[in-house]
Amino acid sequence: FRGLLKGLHELGHRVTFLERDVPWYASHRDLRDPDFCALRYYETTDDLRRNFARCLRDADIVVVGSFVPEGPEIIDIVASLRTGQFCFYDIDTPVTLAKL
Repeated sequence: FRGLLKGLHELGHRVTFLERDVPWYASHRDLRDPDFCALRYYETTDDLRRNFARCLRDADIVVVGSFVPEGPEIIDIVASLRTGQFCFYDIDTPVTLAKL
């Protein structure tokens, strides 16, 4: 996903990366202080909806990754907020396919 974020930035897009702030991720951050995107955290799905609804609604595109905690609920939130482009990014396709 880092390559996708960097590539979008290099093409001139403003990128915001939303990550759930949970203890394990807090101590194992992939992105500590990226220069290619704005990094924002949310604690719960209610927090996501309350604090980032406008960001999600106004974005040209929203991408939800396959390892997102509470992914189905987040997909429902995003779908309820917007009518624009909405994509799913499979971070580890073999894991996803094994679950089918």
